[in-house]
Amino acid sequence: MYTLYALIFLIWFGLPSLFIYLTYWALKKSGRKKLGTIVSIVLILAFLIFTLYLLFDDLLFSKSDARQLLSEHHITLNDDFKIISNQSGEETMIPILIPCIVQMAKASLQHL
Repeated sequence: MYTLYALIFLIWFGLPSLFIYLTYWALKKSGRKKLGTIVSIVLILAFLIFTLYLLFDDLLFSKSDARQLLSEHHITLNDDFKIISNQSGEETMIPILIPCIVQMAKASLQHL
């Protein structure tokens, strides 16, 4: 099971990292090292913001989001309400990724 999560983790972070490095490398080879650094930083920040948004999407859900989702189904709430529990029904990735990262670190240390 952890192997699947490790594979997802490597794909999620490996492919964007490779793309960002290749972008930097191509711009560096063409004599635009400063531009390559700036473009790489912008790409890294965009990727991190997107990843953090996906991880903390449930925490950022508000009353206005609930009203908007209900209005898409033609439901109107006349009374004020309070969000008591805010879970999407899927497991959050944080408890899954932490054991995966620990296992990958142990495996890499055993090969040394």
